[in-house]
Formats: sequence, structure tokens, C-alpha cells
Amino acid sequence: MAINLHDGQWACSVCGTRWNGAMQADSCRDSHDIIYIPMTRDEFNMLVHAIGFGDLSVIPDSLRETIKKYQRMSVQ
Repeated sequence: MAINLHDGQWACSVCGTRWNGAMQADSCRDSHDIIYIPMTRDEFNMLVHAIGFGDLSVIPDSLRETIKKYQRMSVQ
């Protein structure tokens, strides 16, 4: 969703580029090809720990499966 700025302009919620209309800002957001992966706060913290310390064993199997599912969806 575009961000309504105080000066009447709109901003892309991903990159912050300013636009004259909400539809332009939403179009910009959609062009970024962002993938949102649902995870709990605990799963997110474990993922950050795994990346920071190089210990992939702390990533729960449920999150691994979710990531694999979204990866398969993104290559189709």
C-alpha cells in the first residue's frame, strides 16, 4: 500500500520513491518483485542467528519447509 505523505504526494512502501498518485506508488511497489514469507518472531530470530553465526541447525524444520515452498512458487 502506498504511503500518503503530508505534502500530497505518495511514496512507494519499498523504496520510498515519491509519486504524485497512489496508483503510481503501488505500481512501483509491485515492480520490486518482493516475496513475503510468513514466519513467527521466534523463527525470524532463529534465522537471523543462523545467518549471523553460520549455524543452520537452529532453523526449525517448519521454517525450512515454508522457505522451500515459497522458493518452488517463485521459480514457476
